Amino acid sequence: MPLKIICSNCGEVLISKFLRKGDSIFCQKCDKDTLIDDRAVQISEEEADAILIEEKKLEQLSGEDQRFEYKFVELKIEHNFFSNNLPGDYTKIIDDHAKEGWRFVQLFPIEFSGYHPSVFQLVFEKELN
Repeated sequence: MPLKIICSNCGEVLISKFLRKGDSIFCQKCDKDTLIDDRAVQISEEEADAILIEEKKLEQLSGEDQRFEYKFVELKIEHNFFSNNLPGDYTKIIDDHAKEGWRFVQLFPIEFSGYHPSVFQLVFEKELN
């Protein structure tokens, strides 16, 4: 049966499906081990899974797992009777951003003029340090 443990250092709720009383469990919040003692409470598999899923959702919302930052650059296109092409400077924009450590990810239309895209967005990403 899974155990619900309260970290003796910081009070964080910890869940273990494999450890038992007498073992130590590492708390990621305070970066310390805590002993699983008689205060640990047995809980059902379903309750343990629900707690772990909720913790994962909160982690994702807090952005602590974010490893990249993103930059969005708009590229306007002038349509005329003879031309419907991307401006030639889009490759320069990509090259300039690459020199600054940005990686080109995607180009997609965000506005349309009739049936033709009139504004594109270039998406760049850079790994956070």
